[in-house]
Amino acid sequence: MHSLRKSIDPGLLLTLALTLFLALPLASNAGLPDGHDLQIHAYRASEMRRSWEHGLFFPSWAEGTYFGYGSPIFHFYARLAYMLTAMLQVVFGLGTLDALRCFLLLGLLTCSGGMYLFCKRRSGRLGAIIAGLVYVYSPYLMYTEAYARGAFPELLAFAIFPLLLWRVDALRDRATTRNFLLVCLLQVALINSHNLMAAVLTVIATAWVAFETMIQRFNREASQVDSASGLLALMALGLGTAAASTFWLPVLLEGDSVHLQNLQVPAYLDFRENFVRIRELLAAPLLQDAGMSNGLRPIHQLGIAQWGLALLGGASGMLLYVRGYRTRHPQTLLAAVFFGLLAVALISLVAPESREVWDRIEPLHILQFPWRFLGPIAACLAIVASLNGLWLSRLQARYQVGTIAMISALPLVTAIPLLYVPNWQMTALDTSIAAYHQASELNPALLGTTATGEYLPRSTHSVPTSTESLLYDFADGHPIDRLNRKLFPPDAQAVLTGSSPQSNEWRIRSETSFVAEILLFHWLGWRAEVNGQTVAIQPSPHHGLITVALPAGESRLRVYLGSTPARDLAAAFSALAIVLACMVAWRLRGLRLTPRPYWTAAPLKPAQIFGVLLASLIMVLCLLVSFGGGGSSVSAFATR
Repeated sequence: MHSLRKSIDPGLLLTLALTLFLALPLASNAGLPDGHDLQIHAYRASEMRRSWEHGLFFPSWAEGTYFGYGSPIFHFYARLAYMLTAMLQVVFGLGTLDALRCFLLLGLLTCSGGMYLFCKRRSGRLGAIIAGLVYVYSPYLMYTEAYARGAFPELLAFAIFPLLLWRVDALRDRATTRNFLLVCLLQVALINSHNLMAAVLTVIATAWVAFETMIQRFNREASQVDSASGLLALMALGLGTAAASTFWLPVLLEGDSVHLQNLQVPAYLDFRENFVRIRELLAAPLLQDAGMSNGLRPIHQLGIAQWGLALLGGASGMLLYVRGYRTRHPQTLLAAVFFGLLAVALISLVAPESREVWDRIEPLHILQFPWRFLGPIAACLAIVASLNGLWLSRLQARYQVGTIAMISALPLVTAIPLLYVPNWQMTALDTSIAAYHQASELNPALLGTTATGEYLPRSTHSVPTSTESLLYDFADGHPIDRLNRKLFPPDAQAVLTGSSPQSNEWRIRSETSFVAEILLFHWLGWRAEVNGQTVAIQPSPHHGLITVALPAGESRLRVYLGSTPARDLAAAFSALAIVLACMVAWRLRGLRLTPRPYWTAAPLKPAQIFGVLLASLIMVLCLLVSFGGGGSSVSAFATR
């Protein structure tokens, strides 16, 4: 019992408990807020569950898209978020929408909890609580990502990021097998969370480790230890990235097999149309515009509490540095310097004044939206804001409770306007495959669960109309028969003998040879076997469906998704990285590389705990005032 009490961190529990206010829109309504990308991600999550039910846990092909002709979405788009929701569905028997609701809440809790764990080592428990709240209550994470956009994979990347920083810090503090492998594993998870943001956050984490390692080299006593631990952390990040090459390497090598260039075509995806002025970034969050088509307007603001507490924390950190604090815990102030400067740099890239920079640096064009940097900026501001815990813990006891309550309540109270999502802005989306196909008939943007058709195979120039028999098979849940029997010779007969999302088999009899058309889009990796012998397949003209030449007589036809040289290379590269990571981790068992901890977090004092609890009471009172009387003060304004 004593060991259990010792392992429980009251600061972490307080941070997670205060994060639960973000569940109010979910607890007070059914379904999910009807965000811009909600349908896309919900249908993909449902498609992933279908693959899991067939025993395919790492699918490349989404068989239900494009009226059932399929597309390689899971090959080109990071799939970890869909795998986690599929696991929630399969293990707990949840529907897709309920699984996404759980995923969303768990993601937000991980954001605040992960940031707490990282900052506790540097700014103490009190500063870590402030950092966790500043991060998760930033308008971009709590509202734009979670609700207005419904960008669940990107939110997952922001949830993994502070956990990665935390374990990198632990590895640099104590080089153990466990810490090394955890960094590798979290880096693999980050790479598989979101294509674009994973790359950005990986660069930030790598630059942070390199920065602190380089600066510490000027400290003669710590240079050897910190250089070795820094190199070890960089090695773990590199091996984790290499271990995830089964995802990113085929994307790079096989990108020309689909229409990825379509991502640069629409004007609304052009970075030139998506800058945010500094005045808007610094403004207070407004209530959502009820005149929007779905009532949810993305918020492109830093948050007053976020930039205000970061400025206050930065100023207090400079004062502590002048007064000699640097000699006690240099890493605390080093992190504040790095992430503070990074926040300034990223804010400048979001502003329209940086357009010339974007024009000259072509890799930035892939990000499409400069305001995507608001997520990394939120993390940077939270880390700098954690320095407030240092001066708060030094206040006299009689001043601590009230001051801590006000500081801790600020991120919560300023987020109240964004916690109001009325019932009519929620959706109880039907994610069944039949409902998806019906919605695709009405909205072509849902055909491939993407508006630009970038994952449509290159050999498909126009999407064929739906095939009635194929849609019936999907709707009935029976095995999917993909043979186009309308093109059969009059005497031909076929029996379906096997069906799964990435494999189909038939027994066919015909007195004459003919070309069979399979209702699947032709793409790299699809193979065909006739009587156990590999045969060539060709795309049909215009529509790009798979065609196979069959001989006269009885044949056994198998069409399946196989590997390619690029995927084999990626698998070998990933396997090599895993072996190297295990070898390095094994050697760490005898390595005596144990630098002193950056911070020994003292227990929270009763006054500090009471101050944080008082902040939650302030939040409750503000919610009662705002939403009381049927939400009169907020709802009346929201419907103007």
